[in-house]
Amino acid sequence: MSKVLSVLFFTLGMVYSQNIDSLFSAGNEYYNNNQFDSAVDSYEEILSQGFYNVDLYYNLGNAYYRLGDFANARWSYEMGVIISPRNSDIIHNLMLTKKNILRVRIQRGLHLQKR
Repeated sequence: MSKVLSVLFFTLGMVYSQNIDSLFSAGNEYYNNNQFDSAVDSYEEILSQGFYNVDLYYNLGNAYYRLGDFANARWSYEMGVIISPRNSDIIHNLMLTKKNILRVRIQRGLHLQKR
């Protein structure tokens, strides 16, 4: 009985892993074809299944950034920094995103408001 359960869990784990891999590959393909909304959907689906890593957050942040959704891009990069605080690529993109958020706030006159 325990042998059957072991095989079942192993098989389910492989199917789950393949689904994550296919979603990640699909997200990358969407991103490379400038279909950033679809890329976000693929990456978010991976997160909804409880899986995350720095590459996922990096790619998700890049897709949000390309959509001009700087708030979600910032969140994605910050989540990636939590996992990998010395990752220079994600830190660089986080800094660019923060600069864009500030630029947008200045353009809208929001930098002068009191908190």
